Amino acid sequence: MKSIFLAILAISLTTHYAYAKDGYVHDSFSSGSLSGWQVFDNTSDKANISTENSTLCIIAQGSSQSFAFAGVEKLITPTTDLSLSVVMQGDFSNLSESNSRAYVAINNEDGSDALQVYIGRDGNDVWTSQVCTGGTCTSPKGKYINMSKARVTIIKMDGTLKISVNGTSIYSESTSIQKVGKITLGGGGRANKQAFPVYFNEFSLHVM
Repeated sequence: MKSIFLAILAISLTTHYAYAKDGYVHDSFSSGSLSGWQVFDNTSDKANISTENSTLCIIAQGSSQSFAFAGVEKLITPTTDLSLSVVMQGDFSNLSESNSRAYVAINNEDGSDALQVYIGRDGNDVWTSQVCTGGTCTSPKGKYINMSKARVTIIKMDGTLKISVNGTSIYSESTSIQKVGKITLGGGGRANKQAFPVYFNEFSLHVM
């Protein structure tokens, strides 16, 4: 029964079926504002964060020495189980000497643990997915075509995290995250000589 329920959730997120229900949030970023989100910026050259044409745009450079990011955060009522879906895009062209990233993250309510899902570029290697949690990262997977859509779906249920990109499973592991209290969308990196844009749209969150 659990596998059937997870499959139904994944299908509903992929098809963007929005309905009025407690615990369901759909944000198309169409209002031109970031109501319900908090902006953060840890980059050395401050980022430009805006919404336009139903899309969140983050233009960031990062830092010359260590990874740094800018973006938005949404605080939610702490929950053990959830489903999250968002489309990410990045313009990583002309960044062959840099480490560039766009990412979505979920954070434990007390900030003790987090999980990030990235798309990005390291030198000439432009990839579709990397998962980091507990200080450990998976090897980057796939070949990212510049500005193509990467739909990331994260399902947390019964202490297990399942992650897919464009419908393909990339991660299924137990997690130390107890209750998710924050969602983050961000962009940035390291050793970027110029700023670059990353985009997010079709954000859906279902708290179970």
